[in-house]
Amino acid sequence: MNTIMTSKPKIFRLLPLLICLAISFQGLTQLTIEWDKTFGGSGWEELNGSVLTSDHGYLFCGTPFSEPSFDISKPNRGIGDFWVIKTDSSGTKLWKNRYGGTSWDRLWTAISASDGGFLLGGESDSNAGDNNDEKSGNSKGGLDYWIVKIDALGNYE
Repeated sequence: MNTIMTSKPKIFRLLPLLICLAISFQGLTQLTIEWDKTFGGSGWEELNGSVLTSDHGYLFCGTPFSEPSFDISKPNRGIGDFWVIKTDSSGTKLWKNRYGGTSWDRLWTAISASDGGFLLGGESDSNAGDNNDEKSGNSKGGLDYWIVKIDALGNYE
């Protein structure tokens, strides 16, 4: 009984895939890290978003839980606050600011506004504080949306 081989060995069917993977991995090995920075305090901070800014820098947004130390210069107004850091294109810190009320505030996202400032969005169960850069209204019960508008220099609007 003669058996005629009508199909190619499996390695030949996989060869095009293997070549594509090899080319892809070769491209990945050429990636380099341009810069890296660490921002935070002696405790726990979380980064929840970033925005590429019109000056080709970045706005990083999150929530700090550290007491004043390292990059944290002010104590939390409550359990956590909104915290933003503006950098240039090389990651050099230009300014930082925090916004918060008397209890739990957590910054989840930021977007660029048409006037060059930023809209910050997160959650809050805080009540109004005493400073003009703290939350201006009381919690409606539980966690509420909290939207904060800041200018291009981080000033509360």
